[in-house]
Amino acid sequence: MKDLSKEKMMTVKEVSEILTVSRDLIEKRIKELFPGKMKKGKTTYLSEPEVTAIKLRIQENSSLITSDDRRRFPKTDLEKELIISQAMQFQNEKILKLQSKLEEMAPKAALADTAIRDEKTQYSITNAGKHIGIPQGIIFQFMRDHGLLTLKRMPTQKALNMGILTQKTNIVDGRNRPQAVMDMGNIHKFKIYYIKKLEEGSK
Repeated sequence: MKDLSKEKMMTVKEVSEILTVSRDLIEKRIKELFPGKMKKGKTTYLSEPEVTAIKLRIQENSSLITSDDRRRFPKTDLEKELIISQAMQFQNEKILKLQSKLEEMAPKAALADTAIRDEKTQYSITNAGKHIGIPQGIIFQFMRDHGLLTLKRMPTQKALNMGILTQKTNIVDGRNRPQAVMDMGNIHKFKIYYIKKLEEGSK
């Protein structure tokens, strides 16, 4: 896996806090130095070289800094270097926390993937509906309306091809009794299809 700690990126807010200047000033310098980098509605991330370039441009244009910003802006080269060092340390700590969360989530993601691929545990359509919060009457009606279930409550070829239903045969009183069932993979695919059709219907 790629070592995220090598990607030293900071948000506009983080840069403004570390350099102790206003966010507006940082955004002005970004637009000036890196046109098109800032996208409306999206978080802007800055690399270490970009942060350094912004810091230097602010220094070069110190006459444009507001009185509030000027009071907070570092005076000596040592202060400036300490600020950049603190910024990178802060970012590295943040990245390490994110890596820790990803490692924590990995087993859960693997467990969810295993559950979806479980073909041994099978549910009736009614119980499958309960599993995803759809009442019995609604799930049966939806399946019939969308050509997934016959009037005899058997899977249509469409449902089988889509992987939404599975046909299971039980022996009852010496006779074969076919039944429509759903494993976790079927339930997962049905839920995606169900949500998609609801969204299409609401447009």
